[in-house]
Amino acid sequence: MDPSSVPLPTKPDRNDFNITVVTDDAEISFRCPTDMAVLIAMERAGLALVPVGCRGGGCGVCTIAVEEGDFSCGKMSRGHVSEEEQRTGSKLLACKTFPTSDLRVRPDGRLFKKLRKHATVLAASENSNPTIQNKGGQ
Repeated sequence: MDPSSVPLPTKPDRNDFNITVVTDDAEISFRCPTDMAVLIAMERAGLALVPVGCRGGGCGVCTIAVEEGDFSCGKMSRGHVSEEEQRTGSKLLACKTFPTSDLRVRPDGRLFKKLRKHATVLAASENSNPTIQNKGGQ
């Protein structure tokens, strides 16, 4: 699925939630409707915070952990995410995670840990208005 083909909401509504991605260096927020996967909304907001693989729940590249909030999930590979990890949110795939409330998530895959030093925040689109806060007051 091409993320650019999925329209972003133009204003928050009751089905539009705030997603905050927490890294060691920053907290970055963007909006995500309940019927859109966190990964797709992140890409549509012009952000590269989680490594991207197949976008179909099979490769395990876009691993995140939910620290706060409620979510629903699409089908994920059990080779990468166990039923217990999915139920608790301790390990999920961003491409198959859908918010049902505001979420606070942390990238958590091996690939993310390798790429963390090289992660880039892309230019945000006009309609997304992501919020970026550097930790430590920078």
